[in-house]
Amino acid sequence: GLAQVQLRDVPDRAAFVAAVAAEVRRLAPGEWVVGGRWSVDSWDDPSPPRRDWIDAVTGDRPALLTRMDGHQALANTAALKLAGIDANGPPDPKGGEIERDPVTREPTGILKEAAIGLVGRFEPAVSTERRYEALRRAMAHFNRFGITSVHDMAPPEDLPVYARAAREGLLTLRVHVYVNVSDWTIHLDAVKRFKDPTGMVRVRGFKGFMDGSLGSRTAYMREPFADAAAAAVHPRGLLDAMADPVESFVKNQVEVIDAAGLQMAVHAIGDEANHLMLRALETAQGHSGRRDARHRIEHAQHLLREDVAAFGRLGVVASMQPYHKADDGRYAGDALGEARSAWSYAFRPVLESGGVLAFGSDWPVVTCDPFAGIAVAVTGRTLGKDGGLSGPVWMPQNSITPAQALAAYTLGPAWAVHEERDAGALAPGRRADFVVL
Repeated sequence: GLAQVQLRDVPDRAAFVAAVAAEVRRLAPGEWVVGGRWSVDSWDDPSPPRRDWIDAVTGDRPALLTRMDGHQALANTAALKLAGIDANGPPDPKGGEIERDPVTREPTGILKEAAIGLVGRFEPAVSTERRYEALRRAMAHFNRFGITSVHDMAPPEDLPVYARAAREGLLTLRVHVYVNVSDWTIHLDAVKRFKDPTGMVRVRGFKGFMDGSLGSRTAYMREPFADAAAAAVHPRGLLDAMADPVESFVKNQVEVIDAAGLQMAVHAIGDEANHLMLRALETAQGHSGRRDARHRIEHAQHLLREDVAAFGRLGVVASMQPYHKADDGRYAGDALGEARSAWSYAFRPVLESGGVLAFGSDWPVVTCDPFAGIAVAVTGRTLGKDGGLSGPVWMPQNSITPAQALAAYTLGPAWAVHEERDAGALAPGRRADFVVL
């Protein structure tokens, strides 16, 4: 991602198109335009991008540019043509949506969730050597922020890259991997076999998905989004194809991985997605008796009031990213309304009910700077027009103290990977991994 076009901070449509045009000039003939991480929420005109924005500057070169959260993407006409997407079809895939003009049925270029894969499967594979160079670049980026350990939601193709980096003594971070695949059972044996004798890389389990994101309106909610259009195809968001139906997901994947002694890190943002995942973990726990498995829900952003205490009761890690609050707080009120917003980013309620917070960044969605995350967790400030934490304070009743936020970035993540005796605090007998400020 660091080597691709970056659209996160462009201020308007003209700058968006200019950045894509500059990337086209940089690329070799035939190379795809990929990357992006765009967001229009802070623009004066927050209208979502369309394929005709970039068609003139990309021409016959395919382009697939993800939104900042990765849950929707903009494809140009060349990419849509490659995938056979036009006014006549194909139908929306399970767990996804091809956004279309309501009159002509022509695709706008916006693909949501599983629909991104209709184009993404044609994107050229990234070589192992390129992944290796990307790892070096990413580690240097993280070390700049004083980070010594990461939890990486990695595709299986990254495992040999990590193994090589550990073998060659290259790693400047300790890495805890959750393998990101749609069917955990297929990769179960490979995960069990992975060994790094240096101890720098540990494969902890698997990453999965329950739903999408708030910004893309694909987070799976119990009730429709407050600002859902009358013609919205999915007014409550989308349940991920991996978890639909939930009963099959629990029986065929959740319980199998739990019985294998591995951890689950499952993305859930909407309140109903979190509810379903908590029930799934409770069911698995009842069958296996693994009270100390420390499975985790990634994001846990919007909760039903009655589910807050379940994190502590079940020992489920609330793996949350406070800087997302600064982002989402700008439009969450419109999307959710005040009542549901009150149980969004419920840092304090989860802590007070006995839950464990493991703070992170969700990089590259937002900055990996932990100090920026601490600032949001403590102040509740949202992003302003200048891109900094200069916006209004949002839901301050859920904020926590600096000490609690620091613990959530250190002790919490160590506990989440069963390393609370080795890491997470400066104490005799623990690793001397630390940063001096």
